[in-house]
Amino acid sequence: MHPTHLGCMISSPLLTGGDIPVPVRQITADTINTILNLFNKVAQSKQQGHVTLLGEPFTVTITTVDRNGLPTKRQLKGGARRKLAPIRHKVHDQCLIKIRNDEDSYCLFYALQATMVATTRTWPRWKFYDYLHSRLGQRGQLQQETLKLMKQTNVPMDLDAYDADTFVPRVVDYWNNLQQQHRFAVFIFGSSGQYKPLYKYVNNTYDTPLLLYYNDSHFDGVQKQGGLFGRKYCLECEVPYLRASKHNKSCKARCMLCGRAGPSFPCAASANFFKKCTTCNKSFKNNDCFQQHIRSNFCNRSKKCKDCGVIWDVPNNTQQGRKGHVCGERFCQLCNNYHTDRGCYIKTLQPKEQKDYRIVAFDLETMQHLPVDQQRPEQRNHEPNFVSAKVACPTCIDNGKWKSDTSGCAICGCHRTIAFCQRRFTDTQIDKQVVVDNPLEAFVDWLINDLPIKYDSYVYSHFGGRFDMVITFRELFRRGFNPDMLRRGNKMYEMRVRKQKGSNPNIVFRDSFNLMPSALAALVPQFGLDVEEKPFFPHLANCPSNYGRQIFPTPDDYIANGMMPEKRRQFDQCFCNGLPQDSRKNLVDVCLVHEGHQRLGTIRINT
Repeated sequence: MHPTHLGCMISSPLLTGGDIPVPVRQITADTINTILNLFNKVAQSKQQGHVTLLGEPFTVTITTVDRNGLPTKRQLKGGARRKLAPIRHKVHDQCLIKIRNDEDSYCLFYALQATMVATTRTWPRWKFYDYLHSRLGQRGQLQQETLKLMKQTNVPMDLDAYDADTFVPRVVDYWNNLQQQHRFAVFIFGSSGQYKPLYKYVNNTYDTPLLLYYNDSHFDGVQKQGGLFGRKYCLECEVPYLRASKHNKSCKARCMLCGRAGPSFPCAASANFFKKCTTCNKSFKNNDCFQQHIRSNFCNRSKKCKDCGVIWDVPNNTQQGRKGHVCGERFCQLCNNYHTDRGCYIKTLQPKEQKDYRIVAFDLETMQHLPVDQQRPEQRNHEPNFVSAKVACPTCIDNGKWKSDTSGCAICGCHRTIAFCQRRFTDTQIDKQVVVDNPLEAFVDWLINDLPIKYDSYVYSHFGGRFDMVITFRELFRRGFNPDMLRRGNKMYEMRVRKQKGSNPNIVFRDSFNLMPSALAALVPQFGLDVEEKPFFPHLANCPSNYGRQIFPTPDDYIANGMMPEKRRQFDQCFCNGLPQDSRKNLVDVCLVHEGHQRLGTIRINT
């Protein structure tokens, strides 16, 4: 043996991190030095841990490979008994000629013989069925013809498996030399579903392809060429296609005059026939080709230019404002446009017509007085008790109507601002108050059922990907919706509720923090917003027992210990201990301020 590649494995009980491998690589003058350098690296790294391999036992396992002795082609050996396992990919079961060789390993030759008979002999289906299953008058006929074929091609009878690369050329050459009516070629496809055949034996003059199917060391025949992938298949291009008239123009097995494709095409010229079609300007030397191009209406689909002689496709040359063929221009795959043989350029993008939509900015305020369960009293549930929302569309933003209190817009709906709450309030102006026990449920119902279905809704919340959108998803899921999510880990970037005809519009939830990566309070100086500064809010004092009461919140109710140093300094300056606060008014004001900050910021971004 003369190895061409070498690898090794260094093993020792002192190597606590496991064995050290040297991957198999081609043997060169530096191979030995590379292995010695690896020993030095191991010794240096182990010295830091006071571990050394010097004087200690270790094992080096050498692996060598002689690549010159490996086969250059994949061998497809058949001979196994056919297993009745289901076909797992696109091959249709009805298209296979199933070979049953329970007593021998000749499935390759049975498949070749049966496929040749099915292709060349014009038998009725019942007769071929009897031939394949050895019934009635065809009993034993397939086996006898196959054994005769194997003897005439000098195939040994005692092998456990037969390699297609060795024996298929013998059979095909024997058939092609025996007669001149058919010129055979063989294509073998595998069970992996790939379009390219695993093996093929062809010459340039073949007109009768024989297709075999190879799965689990067993060969079957293929009765219908188009049944392999559920569509017509081109053996020349090795790809499936829908219609021959739309197949690749550069295919060598396609007739540009009549549009047909296959081993028998392009159409051969006939003696004493010549006719020019006045409609498509093509010249025909075959009557069948001429009649086919009329019957299939290919005459109106494909034409020949009188000036340059190029055959051009009518549908492709009459799209996107193009009025037909222009001499010297060809379709370019790089810039997706027609131009002459010059350097192509990127075509100017045409702005798409923007569909009408609306922007909804919302904010949730939640209670945290109820524990998750009795075993974990320190963990609290977030239960929304106030939701504020404001609606605007691009038209209202452009004409300034979004600032008005009421809407009256067909896109925005009846109300510009709306609040969903558990108690009615009077000190803050708003278009509509929806007083319910579950504000979040009413808010989701408003998004789904009350807003005009014709237009899409883009719903923004600041830091919503971590909070507002997550809580809203729970309510959507309870209603039977399964939104599409764009997320990473626990952070949600987008949540989309797809439109259902007559039921709900497209609703897309997004986090406005991805547009404006700043805290809500920082948006006021960044965009120069003329709004009230974001107030401090006692979140832990937000509970039903404090509704309508003047309370004395403590710093703990504001979660002051969790504030950043600068924010805590501002809080200490603003906090006046002992000053009573109206909990209901505070709740309304802070929620509306939050919603107003993100709404104004989002509108500034969109304009």
